[in-house]
Amino acid sequence: MTRSIAIELDVYQIIWSHWEKGDADENAILRRVLGKLCIINSVSAASNSENESLDYIPASTQPVQSEIKEARTLTTGKIRWVDDVTNSLILLGGEADLSEIYFSVEKSRKEQGRKIVQSIDATIRQTIEAHSSDSGSWDVKRPNLFEKVSRGRWKLRNT
Repeated sequence: MTRSIAIELDVYQIIWSHWEKGDADENAILRRVLGKLCIINSVSAASNSENESLDYIPASTQPVQSEIKEARTLTTGKIRWVDDVTNSLILLGGEADLSEIYFSVEKSRKEQGRKIVQSIDATIRQTIEAHSSDSGSWDVKRPNLFEKVSRGRWKLRNT
């Protein structure tokens, strides 16, 4: 059984910022990340208890450093370039010219007080191409998120 939930765009970005190879959708990402977060919370709760310490928690439930780091990243909401591009395409209706995407990403980053790199257009273009099988620059280790519509026009795949 599945249920739809309403989430804000920034939460959607955070979810997808934790995508890993093998994650088919948001449900898979959340199942993996929240599962690790539950383990970390149980470890924290046990270590804060007067009668228990980390030493008494079975080794199979002790989180490794990468899981702790991942959980911290989830709570800080680190946003990557691919998240910026995805967010902009969503705001632009799922499809847009590169010039519109450039403007939208830059505007969003400025509004959030985030860094604007000198080569922002090239960075955005490189991000799109690295996440699209329609590009010769596609990195097969990355999700195939963007689809080329025509020269200089892109859309979110499966929209």
